[in-house]
Amino acid sequence: MKLAISFLSFLVPSFVFAAQSQGVTPDFTCMAELPTTSFYSKPIKNEDGDELVEFKVQHHFGVDNAPVFQGVVTGHDFPYLQQRLEVIKKLGNTFTVKFKKVNCLKSGDELFSCGSGSDSEINGVPVTGFGFTTRVIDTKVYEYKFKSNQVTFSFTYEGMSYDIPMQYGPDECNFKN
Repeated sequence: MKLAISFLSFLVPSFVFAAQSQGVTPDFTCMAELPTTSFYSKPIKNEDGDELVEFKVQHHFGVDNAPVFQGVVTGHDFPYLQQRLEVIKKLGNTFTVKFKKVNCLKSGDELFSCGSGSDSEINGVPVTGFGFTTRVIDTKVYEYKFKSNQVTFSFTYEGMSYDIPMQYGPDECNFKN
């Protein structure tokens, strides 16, 4: 079930957003104070002048330290998580993907989603779809309110869906648009 939800999050991003704009070029950087995994998104133009979104994932301490899951983990999940890490390791410490502007959505200042369902390669690894979403998470503990951002890169490899999720504190993401 987790795999199906993950897969849907980048192929059908519109079910999440109530009021959205299509054809945007997200421009943001999310990096923790102690850099673990950072996400960068910026507008670019290809050699034909087409507007694209370039999205970069960088694991500062190597891909062995890449986030592979977010949620409750039990001892039973360790083999599953190890298998996920082995696939994510194939992508390397740093990789970049590009999206057509038309395949990106915006809903609010910090809520973006870009996706591509076409066959492609990431650092030589064949994938059948990939995308990213950003989320704003509001947490309240007693009277303390805390806002964080989550960025998740998702891809499909050999029919299975994989996520690289990372959550950032309120000052660790810089959204320029």
